[in-house]
Amino acid sequence: MSWRDRGYNRGADAAHNFFSNPVTILSFAAPIGTWFGSRVTLHFWFFLGVLFIFMDSIARPLDAAVAVVILFALLMIHELAHRFAARRVGGQHEEFVLWILGGMNPVVTPPNPKAMFMGNAAGIMANAVTGAVAAAVLERLS
Repeated sequence: MSWRDRGYNRGADAAHNFFSNPVTILSFAAPIGTWFGSRVTLHFWFFLGVLFIFMDSIARPLDAAVAVVILFALLMIHELAHRFAARRVGGQHEEFVLWILGGMNPVVTPPNPKAMFMGNAAGIMANAVTGAVAAAVLERLS
């Protein structure tokens, strides 16, 4: 299935329906490609969070850009950890919808406790590892 088959590519009629109801903007998600076999989209709230990051750092736009790149990288590491763990136990994680606090699509795993735990805990473990690496780097820099 490609982006052309997805619900966000329905033509002019869909655009009219989308913009006729102002609340539908809250469900907007823009596709940014396929990474490691999973479709990645950025949700409206991700864009709003990026806007707030830049507004908070209006005098330091380079700092804001670095913060956004780091945020995106950490979100992708987290979601890719879910994906690789789910694939390892026979499940799947085919689409990431990223927003400012993480991903919105659940991991699909076989219906047994070990597989479910592995698929879901992998993102948390990725956060722990990236946090430990960041702490070590910051400790070394100070």
